Amino acid sequence: MKYDIYIAKININLIIIILFFSVLSIKAEEVPGPEGEQIIRQHFFKKNGKVSRIIATRYNVYSSHYSFSEGWSRAKRMFSVPNGKRIIDASGKFADAEEKKTYCILLDDGSIYEFKYKAQNDYFEGMPKIIFPPASPTEQLNYRNILVSDIFLVICNNVIFQNKLDGKGWFADSIGISNLTINSIAFNSLGELFAGTNKGLYRKIGNRFEKINTVDTFNVLTLFNDRWGKLHINLYNRTTMVSLDTGKTFIHDSAGIGSRYVVRFGDDRWGNVYAITLTQYVNRIYKKSANTDWVRIDTNLTNYLGFYSSYNDIGGETTLEVSAYYGSYSSRDDGITWFTSNAGILAEDIFKLLILNNGKMFAYTILGIFKKDIDSAEWTKIFPQSGISSNYFLMNDKNNILYTQINRTGQQAQGNIYKSQDLGENWEIDTTGIYILPRGYTGYSQLFIDDDGIQHYANSYVYGASTNYFKIYEKKSSDIWKIDTSGLNLPGILTSHLYTIGSFAQNGNDLYVSGALWDYVSNTSIFRNGLLFKRKLNESVWSIDTLGIGNDAIYSIAFDDNGNMIAGTLALDGKISRILKKKDNKWNSINVPPAAATDVRALAIDTSGTLWAVFNNTSFTSTMNRGIYATDDNGKTWEYAGFDSVIVRGLVTYGSKIYAYTGRGIHTLTKAPFKQAVIEINPQYIDFGKVKPGARVDTIVSIKNIGEDTLRITNITYNSTFSPSRTKFNIAPGASENLLISFIPLSVMKYSFRMRIFSNTYPDSILLNGEGILTDSSAKITLSEKSINFGKVRSGQSKDTTVTITNTGLETLNVYNIISSTTVFTAQERTFEVPANMSKQVSLRFSPTSVRAYSGYLYIQSNVLPDTIWLKGEGIEAAAPKLSLSLKSIDFGKVEVGQSKDTTVVFKNIGTDTLRVSYVRTFSESFLTSHHQFRLAPEEEILVTLTFKPQDEKVYSDNFAIVSNASPDTIFVKGEGYYFVNVNDLMADNTHYIVYPNPVLSKLFVKNNDNFSKLDKIKIHSIIGVEILSIENIDINNQNQFFEIDISNLSKGTYFLTILSNKTKSVHLIQIIK
Repeated sequence: MKYDIYIAKININLIIIILFFSVLSIKAEEVPGPEGEQIIRQHFFKKNGKVSRIIATRYNVYSSHYSFSEGWSRAKRMFSVPNGKRIIDASGKFADAEEKKTYCILLDDGSIYEFKYKAQNDYFEGMPKIIFPPASPTEQLNYRNILVSDIFLVICNNVIFQNKLDGKGWFADSIGISNLTINSIAFNSLGELFAGTNKGLYRKIGNRFEKINTVDTFNVLTLFNDRWGKLHINLYNRTTMVSLDTGKTFIHDSAGIGSRYVVRFGDDRWGNVYAITLTQYVNRIYKKSANTDWVRIDTNLTNYLGFYSSYNDIGGETTLEVSAYYGSYSSRDDGITWFTSNAGILAEDIFKLLILNNGKMFAYTILGIFKKDIDSAEWTKIFPQSGISSNYFLMNDKNNILYTQINRTGQQAQGNIYKSQDLGENWEIDTTGIYILPRGYTGYSQLFIDDDGIQHYANSYVYGASTNYFKIYEKKSSDIWKIDTSGLNLPGILTSHLYTIGSFAQNGNDLYVSGALWDYVSNTSIFRNGLLFKRKLNESVWSIDTLGIGNDAIYSIAFDDNGNMIAGTLALDGKISRILKKKDNKWNSINVPPAAATDVRALAIDTSGTLWAVFNNTSFTSTMNRGIYATDDNGKTWEYAGFDSVIVRGLVTYGSKIYAYTGRGIHTLTKAPFKQAVIEINPQYIDFGKVKPGARVDTIVSIKNIGEDTLRITNITYNSTFSPSRTKFNIAPGASENLLISFIPLSVMKYSFRMRIFSNTYPDSILLNGEGILTDSSAKITLSEKSINFGKVRSGQSKDTTVTITNTGLETLNVYNIISSTTVFTAQERTFEVPANMSKQVSLRFSPTSVRAYSGYLYIQSNVLPDTIWLKGEGIEAAAPKLSLSLKSIDFGKVEVGQSKDTTVVFKNIGTDTLRVSYVRTFSESFLTSHHQFRLAPEEEILVTLTFKPQDEKVYSDNFAIVSNASPDTIFVKGEGYYFVNVNDLMADNTHYIVYPNPVLSKLFVKNNDNFSKLDKIKIHSIIGVEILSIENIDINNQNQFFEIDISNLSKGTYFLTILSNKTKSVHLIQIIK
């Protein structure tokens, strides 16, 4: 694309400079938390006999090594992602011949960090190479997977983007599948790219994806190429298949795993393949070895972690490793026993932090509750002793008795409450009367323990009820739960209105609870007014305490050493949040920092009287996380403590320190005299004016460091329209740097974007505006059709037509997207260029999914005014195959062992579409079929011969399973195998065994006469063929061994003695005398 360069006009009157300073200086330090965190991906490789793994959690990358004597070494943190981003996927190139391994992580904003890992030295070489994400000006980006080879491939929304790292950037690589849902991608052992879609499996040939017709057009969800070149696929609710010839043909491979949805495959160095399945929100793990069926192996792990365990990845080099929501787990015995392999992998999500006055620290992570001394580094898990708990409630009373609650189970409305009187060493259940409490929901319920150990529970929502109430319950130490609503005076409200619960708080003998009232309209909650009640702990009547609060909802509450109450509110209805201080029984506002555009999630006051505030979104709003601030002069000045874009769940005061527990671990915040950078941006508002689509306008912004420490800018946000010349650089104290910002409008519309700058000081931003306009020399779009009727099309089929797009302007027409109002109408090509005075034909497709009339439109976005094509069509009954069987049940009767009997069944397609039978089979080797796979046109039929060939003397029954693109069907079959003995058998070779004595009185001996036969079974029949005696499981396989038979109970007469071995069947005539 050609760019025209202009210089933007800058509005000098809107220059904003940060002028505030503070006497505070804040230092944040990480406190190593307990081990165990959600693992996204693990990669294993072996180099010079050394086994290594690289582990990606949501925010960190670790490495560790394996030895047979000590297991996995303590993991070393190699990299942490910037605040506000998280890891979605990871991939790499780990060939043994490569000294440096290429390892890449995909972040949720689409950016990729490429590392070079040296296994021998265990470090990432230099700084990571940052590859900026593919740009999409019109769609909400949803990055899902990354695949790394000599090129980079990323699945974003329903498009595969490719980057050859040749300086040309990203381009869409989805020709042939651009209108399909892309579920998974994989390379085979030849380097060919495959894509699993909602319409089947595709292989890339040249620059286009072509459908593989050997796989039915079902939803192919998961692809995996194992290290031996076998390509595995999973079809949603259908089957698992495998290709042994690099994807040319596929065979069914679902015995033992059935039609379960496989979310991820993995393998190990011993040739085993693993599958993580998902059924009704439950993960299970299956293993398949060579020539065996799939076998479930996660039972013991799931029993330990819980029924709803979540597994993300699986594989291994020396041990089998499972990446779970709750950490990494290893097995050396195929899943019989499991042990944790989380050493050094620190918990990132801390849901609750508690510090007692005796210096004991407690942290609640995804695994449960951990404890340590505040000056110690060693954490010990104290609850639950086995398994996990994820209720995340933890409190203590003044006697340091701990209280927690587990998740509800079965029909219980509430999970059991436990308490510990010995700092978590032992726990006792405390559920007296809990059955009266309604079920709790986030935002609508709150459990609280006061200093005296009295339990309080507030609830404002009952699932399925037509009326909601704001109710409070109370339970004293040796009592049961009772209603505690006297004085609330809140009427029941219909479910079109909602009460919500903010928080409980205690100050001496005063107990507080906050909440809010909302209107619920069209699935949207609209705030009406806030609620705040208080009562004395030794009294029973609540009173309202909202004088001066106004129309605000209190969420967080704190008290200073003098008992003064401070509260933080939610940021609602476009207003900033407030911090209120209660004086003379009236609430008054104090000044808040600029971050007050979001909720005040937590407050704390340290021993020096400094107020700390967390500005984070809660479950009630969708505002941004803006970090932690502190003031020691009642809000006149505020100091920024960091944590912008980080989830901060709460603050805990201990001595002179404040502890913040967050989604990125535990941190201490202290006031310390140290140098600090301060950022000054000039200007902070830029209007680029009106610019022709495709042209580029540049301007310069000055960024100056007016502080005393180096300003380290770590990231600058951007989009496809507004972009900076660089996103990472340092500025020395007193120095300044110029930043080039470009505006490239892609269409005729107004643009606005706030470019955020992240650094080691207060976060700041630049507001950017601009407008794309047309000129006389611009491109012009003309459509051959403005309205198209596709007519009648069978449901499940498609019909194509074309529309001609002509550019009657003087410049190139750039079409960058064609958006459909409904999925049944699609453009086969959505991005292209049309030179001046040229035309292009675009194929349009109508694909009805049900029997009804459809209407919609295609919205064409380009570098000129958008245009629309109106579409309609009718879906009619789909052509479908239907299988008819002449027999549904077959009884073959008695058949001699080793012989066979046939029956013919007529398979007929009585449907209106081709019937594709993918297999006809049973799991019994004694029932056979003449046809396994075939196709039948409508009304076509085929004769299929079913054969019964018994292998042993017993009754057989089974079902021939018929899998096709019609409804699955079966044919029930049964038969009986038997041994038939007659005089002709005496003519056979009987030299393998010697039978003596003959005639015989009471004991008969059978002797093996060679080394080639293994005696298996002996039968004695009467002269008319009736079986008299059968002896099995005989272990005679060496020459001269003999077997003794007691025949003393048989009557005098002539009998047939039949000897069955692995080689022969021999019959002897014996005479019994008495």
